[in-house]
Amino acid sequence: MKHLFKPEITIIIPYYFQKKIVEETLSKLYNQSLYLKSFVEVLIVDSDTDAFDISIKKYKTKNSFLQIKIINTTNSLSRKRNKGINYANSDYLVFLDDDVIPSKNFIKSFLDISKNDEFFTSCLVDFDEPKNAYLYYRKRKENSVKLSNFNAEVINPVYCSAMAFGANKKLIINNNQFFDENFKGYGWEDVDFFIQAEKKGIKLNFGNIDVTHRELSNYKKYFKKQILMGSWYEYFLGKHPKYAKKIKIYILYKFKNLFKLFLPILIIFFKLLEILFKFKMPFNFISYYLFEIYFKYANILGMLSDPIKYEY
Repeated sequence: MKHLFKPEITIIIPYYFQKKIVEETLSKLYNQSLYLKSFVEVLIVDSDTDAFDISIKKYKTKNSFLQIKIINTTNSLSRKRNKGINYANSDYLVFLDDDVIPSKNFIKSFLDISKNDEFFTSCLVDFDEPKNAYLYYRKRKENSVKLSNFNAEVINPVYCSAMAFGANKKLIINNNQFFDENFKGYGWEDVDFFIQAEKKGIKLNFGNIDVTHRELSNYKKYFKKQILMGSWYEYFLGKHPKYAKKIKIYILYKFKNLFKLFLPILIIFFKLLEILFKFKMPFNFISYYLFEIYFKYANILGMLSDPIKYEY
């Protein structure tokens, strides 16, 4: 039977309470693998949440081209991705976060790319059509990253994203290119991963592979993530000062003591801004920059605290 053979690719999904989205993803992967007649291994790496509630029986009986395994480890994005690397049975690995939906040519595109073992390939991340001003902000900001990458002769590792990328397993193992499990927060572990890869001479690439990030429509969760990013910036700065100082957040870090002095005023100002967010805001540059400064404020709050563990 087909499932006795070595998988052509392994898709690693670090999981945390995203049952609905992952079931949609598995349905798309099922259709693609069946159409291509390609054996695909899917590793869902959980941390004792609800992954075992995901319906996978139908894939075992109807489609021998898709083999799904659920494994457990501690609740850390870096740890989950590393666990997936060690458990994978194929020569080529694809990383896909549990809130990301693959495009219709996702598997085929990575099968074609897998023939080249010299580089890591990131996908192009997009969002559904925005339903509110916050999602407009997120979509527009992501598109600006796309534009920066397409116009650059050399890929900036800061723009690469671990939420959807592919890599040859031997390239990872031979270079000891794993995710830094010291990062307990959010957002820096993938930037660190690609910077380390570049330092080791691994080529970085962007493929014409689209994925959709199913962002929650509520801005408050993203605000908490930005606090976490701020709290871990100093650790990132210590590892990669060259790159860290070129990111806009470095300006905030330089003046963090000044922000601490004026923190009571900042808190009042942004509480008033949150009241504005409760109203229906237009999709334009004004709402965009209001959210931009609001999330920079979250970074400041993080910088003024100790590193925070991310329970995502």
